[in-house]
Amino acid sequence: MEAAIGDAIRYHGACSIIAGLEQAEDAIQELDNPGLSTMNRFLCQQRYQEEMRTLDDPTKSKWKACAEGKIRPSEDEFGMEPLRVLRLFPENWNIEEQIKKYLKEQSKKLRAKGKKDEADALDDIVKADTLTQIQSKYEGYVKRLIAQAAENSKSEIEIRTRQKLGEKADPKDYENLDKIKKQNEKWRALRTGIDNLISKILRTAGDPNPTTDKIKGISTLYTDLLNKIPKAN
Repeated sequence: MEAAIGDAIRYHGACSIIAGLEQAEDAIQELDNPGLSTMNRFLCQQRYQEEMRTLDDPTKSKWKACAEGKIRPSEDEFGMEPLRVLRLFPENWNIEEQIKKYLKEQSKKLRAKGKKDEADALDDIVKADTLTQIQSKYEGYVKRLIAQAAENSKSEIEIRTRQKLGEKADPKDYENLDKIKKQNEKWRALRTGIDNLISKILRTAGDPNPTTDKIKGISTLYTDLLNKIPKAN
């Protein structure tokens, strides 16, 4: 599938929290997120279908080209919040590799300074299989998130279209819109929580005054991160 946001350059993963720990340019790359690409097309097709209910002249459609994949949708339109949410959870975000890479670099620096015990402790942390579990759980969760975000967007588009057509409001519509809004807020809070834990892991590994006890404490942060990510089902 094509890149979801073309040649736009985005911060990848937790770039913002590791910029002060390693060169920022190493953490920036073009985001190629198949989930966003899928959502782009899905949302445009939904908007086009609903638009056809309100247009007398199909040639005046503003969503036809987007539904055909010729242009990307405007995120200013209602129903597009899932696109912004999904950018927070890129499918190709390799949390495991990001953390391992940084920890290995810190281990080398510790050995160069003659801090063998601390370096050994950090190497043991790198070898732990918890990161693999974290990565697997994240990937499973993102697949569920994409499906739920698509359903939320579809519901919002349908509700807003009925409102635009002047149809009698269903009390459940307002409940559903409120539920969707709260879920979007929950997802944003989740990403913040994940970022904070990754930041703690990296900062502990890069502590200028490391001790073996501090380094071993990363194991607890691993567990916290694993528990922070929701289950896929």
